[in-house]
Amino acid sequence: MGTAVRMVADQDRTSGFERRTPGYFLVDMSGSLTLTPPWPAGSSVRLSVAVKNLLDRTYRDHLSAVTWWDGPGRNIVIGIRTEW
Repeated sequence: MGTAVRMVADQDRTSGFERRTPGYFLVDMSGSLTLTPPWPAGSSVRLSVAVKNLLDRTYRDHLSAVTWWDGPGRNIVIGIRTEW
């Protein structure tokens, strides 16, 4: 299980190629679980789940050239991994 917090201050001292943007606060969480089959010939399976921008905050990156689009909202990523 993991948690990442990103806090960005107001970007008000920017160069000519940057944009002034308000500050933002993002929280990401992730976790994984490994499942091993009860029989010896099977491969283990790893299930991973991550939630990016858990609080569904809108934000803008001051380095982005796209000025009309906010950053992505909440994003849920599910992954399954096994070896053959």
